Amino acid sequence: MKSDLKEYTSHDSEWQLQEAKNCLSQAVNLAIQYEAQIINLHGNTTTIVVSFEEYQKLIKPKSSLSQFSGQSPLYAFGLGLA
Repeated sequence: MKSDLKEYTSHDSEWQLQEAKNCLSQAVNLAIQYEAQIINLHGNTTTIVVSFEEYQKLIKPKSSLSQFSGQSPLYAFGLGLA
């Protein structure tokens, strides 16, 4: 079992699958409070548990489609969005 949340260190962010299954709520809490939790299966990294807030940051577009189009080299040729 991982250390108590109060004693969390970054090396606690990796789990073997069976351990993660047995302590899923703890892995989720650590992902919310600290950082992504890495889950390994047979020695290979297979899954990462991240907070929903972090997930939203990861999937959010850096710019809108119209901003992206305006930054395109094709914009100078009048090939931007109509």
